[in-house]
Amino acid sequence: MFNCQEYNKVNSPKQYPAYEFGDDHFEIFSSFLGTRKQQGLAFSTIERDIRSLNHLGSYLDSQNIVEIGSLKVSHIIGFMESISSTRKIPTMRGVAHTLRIFFHYLYGKGITSTDLSSQVPIVKNTPHSVIPSAFSKADIQCLLQSVDRGNPVGKRNYAILILACKLGLRASDICSLTFANLKWATNTIEFIQKKTGKSAALPLLNDVGEAIIDYLKYGRPKSKTNYLFLRHLTPVGPMLPASLHIIVTEQLHIADIVIPEGKRHGTHALRHSLAGALLDNNTPLPIITEILAHEDGDTTMAYLKIDL
Repeated sequence: MFNCQEYNKVNSPKQYPAYEFGDDHFEIFSSFLGTRKQQGLAFSTIERDIRSLNHLGSYLDSQNIVEIGSLKVSHIIGFMESISSTRKIPTMRGVAHTLRIFFHYLYGKGITSTDLSSQVPIVKNTPHSVIPSAFSKADIQCLLQSVDRGNPVGKRNYAILILACKLGLRASDICSLTFANLKWATNTIEFIQKKTGKSAALPLLNDVGEAIIDYLKYGRPKSKTNYLFLRHLTPVGPMLPASLHIIVTEQLHIADIVIPEGKRHGTHALRHSLAGALLDNNTPLPIITEILAHEDGDTTMAYLKIDL
């Protein structure tokens, strides 16, 4: 209901992937997933668990393993090897994480005589193994131009988007901004990064400053809180990073920007897009490191793969 009021759109409820466990393992797998759901875990986490168990169930069927309690270390290794050729490293890490929790669950229920969780192979994520998702400068311009700034929510969303697109702020940092972080005398935004705990100082560009002023004067709800960006629903209060992901996704669709399957499209993709634009302008790597408020240049090196 809140989503409908805030974004004038009714989203169909999310649905988990279908269970494809087979009769032999359905009861145990379903019981495990039921426990996970009761823990109030995120949709994406449960979705990952279901897909991982679907793959495991298919493998067990191919090996004619009916009793889950008869699993051996060789089966675990065989399963991980069987999916490694068609899965990317982040996916493999997710599968391994689900398996460890699942095997620990089996041991706790007395289904297996030993805790096999420690036998799941460690999937090493080599530095910069993933190419960051990014949008072109034309897409970013189209995204910003598509925002309806004639209403309070539009003014807020535009200010949020331009902070992410022009300054590369993370969602957590945007949500944490207060009036004290705006240094109008020096035209800078100074804040402590949520992710690293390190201080950052970025230039308050004219178009960014104008968007923030427009929202504060004509869009921001009346509130005693010092946070800049607020929910426009009762109770009025600070926004959460997940809300910013929804804003970006909705606006990409409004702008008719094509999002290829598997491409990330949240606020972090806008941060990556800024890095890509800076690379296109032949900006030196140390400058990009400073703009993105990275702790060192090694982190920034990952963005070089945007510019192929």
